Amino acid sequence: MQVQHFDVHRKLWFNMMVKDEYFTERVIRRYRELRESWLNEKYLLRYIERNFERWEDSLRDDTLLAPAERNVHSHQEAVRQLKDFIPQRGRWIDQNIESLRQYSAESRVKKYSEVTD
Repeated sequence: MQVQHFDVHRKLWFNMMVKDEYFTERVIRRYRELRESWLNEKYLLRYIERNFERWEDSLRDDTLLAPAERNVHSHQEAVRQLKDFIPQRGRWIDQNIESLRQYSAESRVKKYSEVTD
């Protein structure tokens, strides 16, 4: 699984929202707050264990993922995959969350906020 990109910026609704500097700043600030609690790596890794104990039987062959290497064949493999991915993704977002500001930069949104007579 790739951890090095923000896919949500390709969604029209999000693309329009991040043009607003206030919204973008709130997203960044809220992410930083949540990393101290609910999105804290230790909390998430403990939660993964609890969640997989509860939903272990949900691994079925009819829920295949793309790319194929993401498909797991056991509960233990699924837990390992998620425990490997979550810390990597969190660190990547920590290092790149500020890049969301580029979508609300004046030079990028000028054509949307420009008033003409």
